[in-house]
Amino acid sequence: MRIRTITDTGPLVAFFSKRDSHHDWAVEQFVSLTPPLFTCEPVMTEVCFLLAVAGVDPNHALEAVARGGLKVDFPLAAEIDPIRRLMARYRDPGISLADACLVACRKSIRVARS
Repeated sequence: MRIRTITDTGPLVAFFSKRDSHHDWAVEQFVSLTPPLFTCEPVMTEVCFLLAVAGVDPNHALEAVARGGLKVDFPLAAEIDPIRRLMARYRDPGISLADACLVACRKSIRVARS
């Protein structure tokens, strides 16, 4: 069975930002994984915002999607009820929309563990 990897905001920002303190670690991890890596649109929104704040062109992350190395494949509208349940369940201390989407998308994507 092919293992598919879901990735969150932090590792993606570290990968695309050479100035990030975890950049070398992120590159090492991503090189060892079989593309595409999977994520969701809310994560991409966070990644692009944080890269811009760090002075890194967000287009680097978008280019990874365009080239197929990063796949944004989570239908938020189709999964809205599970997302709402997750956000209600984890209201305290709080869960972001991006995190709720990643948890929900694990149903269709097997997560690689390192």
